[in-house]
Amino acid sequence: MIRYYLLAAGMCMLLLQLFVNPFGPDLQLTLFISGVLILGVPHGAADLLVAMHNSESKGESFSTGRFFAGYMGRLMLFAAILWQFPALGILIFIIFSAYHFGETDLSLFDTTTWTGKYFVVAYGMVILGVMLLTHADEVRPFIALAGVSPYADSVMTWLETHRGLVIQLLVVQLLVSAGMFFFLQREERTKLDFRTLMFYVAILLILAKLPLIMGFTFYFVGWHSVLSIRKITSYLCQVNGVPFRQVIRQIAFYSLLAVAGILIAGSAGYMFSDHTSLMWYSIMGLAVLTAPHMEVMHEMYNRLRLR
Repeated sequence: MIRYYLLAAGMCMLLLQLFVNPFGPDLQLTLFISGVLILGVPHGAADLLVAMHNSESKGESFSTGRFFAGYMGRLMLFAAILWQFPALGILIFIIFSAYHFGETDLSLFDTTTWTGKYFVVAYGMVILGVMLLTHADEVRPFIALAGVSPYADSVMTWLETHRGLVIQLLVVQLLVSAGMFFFLQREERTKLDFRTLMFYVAILLILAKLPLIMGFTFYFVGWHSVLSIRKITSYLCQVNGVPFRQVIRQIAFYSLLAVAGILIAGSAGYMFSDHTSLMWYSIMGLAVLTAPHMEVMHEMYNRLRLR
């Protein structure tokens, strides 16, 4: 039922955009930052608890120190890649995000096979392709701010010119991957229903018609984060018996730490001089959290599938 509510919220945003157009730069920034603070960052703040119960489910010992060493090591490695090799870092971020988004939305299916992973990535790539390529002019300032190679402008011009073709190719990849997955994993066909397709088409429509930042706010802050928090709380509280208050306390504590880290990093470099830079470095802050968070969530979904 929650998916219907989220989709209804997205359709309301779309109707407002089409007929009232209220989402000016200031409101977009406010909704984006508020959403990231309230839902975006918190949806990854329970990773310690999730990882702990992942290990317990496998009968393995768990060390908080070892967890944080690995978690922070991956975080800093990805941050270094983004800083020193922004083009490579952004490409990795897009692939990671595509997989993470796809795995969350398709968590109903057993996507542990190679065809399942192909399906997951193709699903997420269509989401990102529609979100970014239909708003290529809005993406340009962020690419310029990232300081990628001097060829970035030429690449963006080519993508703008051929975005229809690129999106079509991404959709073909999705159809091929879905066909292979459901042909080889016949038992998964029974889980496929009209609602899954309806949600997906509606999301793509919303992302294509909303401004870039509003589309990102709807999908990442609204759809993805809410569904992730729901899965996390269900896994911890219902499956593993963790008190709900303990989950909330940990989410609040580590959310504050993550937000403080992003603010300190941004302030140290005087990065928040305008709306674009604030949005960009907020997204990059989320990006460096994606690599370690995605691994924890991937293991959680595997645990849930085994039940």
